[in-house]
Amino acid sequence: MSRRIVMRSVLRGFLGTYASRNSDYQGYWLFGLLLPVLESWEINLLVGQVPVEAPGVEEYAARLARCRFGEQLAKAHMPRTFVARATRLVTKCAGKRTTLSGSWSRDGHDIQLAVRVGMDTGRAFEAGQTIFVASHDPRLERRRCPGQWGQ
Repeated sequence: MSRRIVMRSVLRGFLGTYASRNSDYQGYWLFGLLLPVLESWEINLLVGQVPVEAPGVEEYAARLARCRFGEQLAKAHMPRTFVARATRLVTKCAGKRTTLSGSWSRDGHDIQLAVRVGMDTGRAFEAGQTIFVASHDPRLERRRCPGQWGQ
């Protein structure tokens, strides 16, 4: 069994895997699909219920976040009972910006990912990461093979 201080590594691992290209929805990067409907979104990483108003890609994003968080806890050999509360917050930063993606210029937004965890001992941990996200455009993006979706 690991010590609770390992939670810092769990949070960094969670943010890295959740924001990665491997977080896809039907072969396309999850965050590119979420960008048009995203302003600010908070989800409890410990509860299995998804809000009723979260259809399709949003529901999938919530389930994937819970799954990735659980995977990171398991890798650290940390029982879920050590975690009293855990929330993930995704916020679209104000103002568009442009970046180059290959030979294409893409408009998008910076997205702030944050995760906060309260341990059963009362100690709290936080981690954050900012990523650039352009809206999904199937003309410019390649879809993963169906056998690799969600891996």
